[in-house]
Amino acid sequence: MKKHMALITIILLFVTSAVIYFIQFEVFHDPDTSAFYMLQDWAFLPVQIAIVTIAVGMIVNEREKRQRLSRTRTLASSFFRDFGTDLISAMIKYADPSPSLSCLASIDHSWTSRDYIQASAGLKATELTTHCTADDLLALKPLLLSKKADLQAIASNSALLEHEDFTDMLWAIFHLTDELIMRGSLENQSAADMAHLNVDAERALRGLLSNWLCHIEHISTAYPYLYLLELEKNPVRAALR
Repeated sequence: MKKHMALITIILLFVTSAVIYFIQFEVFHDPDTSAFYMLQDWAFLPVQIAIVTIAVGMIVNEREKRQRLSRTRTLASSFFRDFGTDLISAMIKYADPSPSLSCLASIDHSWTSRDYIQASAGLKATELTTHCTADDLLALKPLLLSKKADLQAIASNSALLEHEDFTDMLWAIFHLTDELIMRGSLENQSAADMAHLNVDAERALRGLLSNWLCHIEHISTAYPYLYLLELEKNPVRAALR
């Protein structure tokens, strides 16, 4: 239907242009001058089309990008409200203390965009180490399994296609969950197996903290009252007390 209407609009515009030029010929009886200006207009037509196409394309792309980002942020907020914050609380207690974690624990209403950028850079540059035992991982397993279907629904959302950090976090959580499912009771796991599971846990926790930081920065301006509630529940601060 839209293509049909677009074709009709194009035809009407061509007809309108032809009618205007016909009226010009009939009124002024000067075909040479009319032809000169017609060719002059046509000479600049490709430039005008290029400029309009690029400008409109940039505007449309920017609007679509904002809409996708808004949908992704909505998904992130839903994720941390329903599951992510609880998972951070459950996993952060197994992580070694570090300056980057202390920085996340100190988030408050005075933070600026620069503070969030520095905290994110510090988190990426710091080695995050966990020391989960078999019992610790078994304690995490029910929480991971209870939300697996919800995570799959979130991961299937097309809005995440351009948000690599959030998608990578989801896959890290899926991988850890699958490892725990496949290994069963975790009895008689070798030291190498436990080291591997801790690497998986570290990857998931790093993704959680990185995306949680982005989530907090977003709601600090978009939803200030929700932001204050999130600060009260800061899972990193609670674990480091």
